[in-house]
Amino acid sequence: MEPPSHPGLIPSLPEPLHRYLPLPHSPPQLPPSPSRPSPPPEAHQRPPQPQPPPPLPPHGPRLPPHPPLPHPQPPVGRLHPPNTKPTGPLFFWAYIFYLSKFLEFLDTLFILLSRSMKRLSFLHVYHHATVPLMCYLWLHSSQSLFPIALLINATVHLIMYAYYFLSALSFRPSWKRAVTHCQILQFLFSFALSALMLRYHFSQSPCSGISAWSFNALFNASLFALFLHFHFNTYKHHKDS
Repeated sequence: MEPPSHPGLIPSLPEPLHRYLPLPHSPPQLPPSPSRPSPPPEAHQRPPQPQPPPPLPPHGPRLPPHPPLPHPQPPVGRLHPPNTKPTGPLFFWAYIFYLSKFLEFLDTLFILLSRSMKRLSFLHVYHHATVPLMCYLWLHSSQSLFPIALLINATVHLIMYAYYFLSALSFRPSWKRAVTHCQILQFLFSFALSALMLRYHFSQSPCSGISAWSFNALFNASLFALFLHFHFNTYKHHKDS
């Protein structure tokens, strides 16, 4: 059979058949694997390295100034450390005690006004003239034993002036000798306390007011000798009579 003579009527040839046949040994088609989330970009970055500290100034770091610490007050029952400032309730009453020693000058004035010069002995003048100086040194140096000395001295003077008050009212108490005994015991007690303070001062911790204590110890020793002399001369004379 002859093909048609018209070119437009010529049928197209079919395509090769191998394009529609499966290839031999072709791998099976697998479903695509789920995609993993990519890590954030920060995970791939290196951690920041610590920066070295800035160099110190040649004289060291400049620290902010601290306010001055308050001077510690010694607890009750302990001795004052060196350089203790005379502040607080304890030193307030010590200052009142110091001022009261000037009132004792009225005792000397009353003796002068009564013209009873026999009572104006050396012991009386020496004692009343030196005690204000001793109390001033107590306060100025914050002497460690002054609280105990203040209490004992005030108690003895309370007994002594009670006797003088009753005598001024024409009552003659029978315990005149006990007043002198209290004054002598006051010095013996102060010597015992001084020995304990010196032991503490040299074996454990320094105490405040050692120079004032030295003056006080000499003064108490002289008063102790004068009161013993007064005791022996006064009561020996009454015993002999």
